[in-house]
Amino acid sequence: MASELSRQRLRDAIKALNLTDKAFAKAGGITRQTLSGYLNTDREPTRDTLANWVREYKLNAHWLLTGEEEMLQTGGTTALSDPIAQRVDQVARTMRESGADELDMLRAVRAMLEGEITKITKARGGAGACESNPSVGGMADEAPSSSPDPKKAAGDNTA
Repeated sequence: MASELSRQRLRDAIKALNLTDKAFAKAGGITRQTLSGYLNTDREPTRDTLANWVREYKLNAHWLLTGEEEMLQTGGTTALSDPIAQRVDQVARTMRESGADELDMLRAVRAMLEGEITKITKARGGAGACESNPSVGGMADEAPSSSPDPKKAAGDNTA
């Protein structure tokens, strides 16, 4: 894959996805320096790195390897059309690009959702939904330390 055309495809993907080299490298499971080697030398990405990019960004593996077909996968995947899903995706991408870990990303998504819930609730003239439904807004960072019934604590109501 280490031809100038394949290096250009990596550059094109980074640009089209509006990512920093650091974020793209992280998603591939590699360092920024390793990505630089892929972009500027004859070094080739491993299969695992390519698979990470394909999975993370829905890149078309055939395009990535050959330049044929479309850059992004089309079969079986759809663009986020729901406005809420788009906002969650935007927060997650921004956090990922800034190098945040998974827990910080989830906390940021939660904060965004709690803000949206509060805004909509106020617009409807009601009390805060977070207080009335603790399973939505009052999510704890950690599971309770003890519970008499682990299935109930996990929300499993089956016998």
